[in-house]
Amino acid sequence: METQSYIKLEIYNSLGEKIETVTEGLLDQGYHNYYFAPKSIAGGVYISVLSIQQGESLNKSILTKKMLYLK
Repeated sequence: METQSYIKLEIYNSLGEKIETVTEGLLDQGYHNYYFAPKSIAGGVYISVLSIQQGESLNKSILTKKMLYLK
C-alpha cells in the first residue's frame, strides 16, 4: 500500500455467504501478507474480497479474486 489505509479482507463461498474475515484494521504503508488456512470448509470455489479505504477519503477500492481450494 502506498499510504496508511483501513483494510478488510473477507472470504465468501460461491453462494455469497461470508466464511471468514481474515483481517480488518488500519495498516501502515508497505507490503503485507496474510495466510488463509481453512479448517472446516469443503473444497470448492471461494471469493476473496479486499476493501481498502485510504486516509480520511470517502473513496473505497474493492478487489475481488476467485480462489480454488482443494482438499
